Amino acid sequence: MSEQLKSKCFTSEHCRNLSKARKGKHNSPSTEFKSGQTPPYKGKHIPPDVCQKLSLSHKGMHNSLTTEFKKGQRASENTIRASAERFKKLNKDPEFIRKRLKGLCRRPTEPERKLIEIIARHNLPFKYTGDGSFIIGNLNPDFVNVDGGKVALDVFGDYWHTLKAKMECYNEEGRKRIFAEYGWELVVIWEREINCLSEQEILHKIML
Repeated sequence: MSEQLKSKCFTSEHCRNLSKARKGKHNSPSTEFKSGQTPPYKGKHIPPDVCQKLSLSHKGMHNSLTTEFKKGQRASENTIRASAERFKKLNKDPEFIRKRLKGLCRRPTEPERKLIEIIARHNLPFKYTGDGSFIIGNLNPDFVNVDGGKVALDVFGDYWHTLKAKMECYNEEGRKRIFAEYGWELVVIWEREINCLSEQEILHKIML
């Protein structure tokens, strides 16, 4: 059909008639109005005050059905309080914390893998739990004792645990204090120690 049309010569009047017939129509499937339809306000004069009201009523809003609150809108105070209470309850649930940590963490880290190898070589009574599988006071230790002793091991990354040292759950003394409240002893091994100390020195620290 394209080749046939190329060979034809249309008069100016014929072109104008075709243009009038196609005016306001389009063939794009991605547009809001189907082919042959035109927007309801097309060609109509809308007073400025109406335009302003329409603009204000739609400011910051969108039509996405996947978001709970549209852009520019805020949840009510009651909704915010209810959400906060719900999160507090969930944060006391070890299963919820385990799943959340498992989703956030890419474990084990390189220092943790080195410690896993040392523990395996010397058949030490510790199991890796840094994947969120064991919770003590809302905290997830990297290793726990499996022969009945309440001893946990944590591997501290030099960067993150130094950066967040002001937070009790990230600094060594604060974390030990939290574990002690639940009757657990915590042994902290820093990344630099795993990289610099001999294997015997690491074993000595673990088994103190």
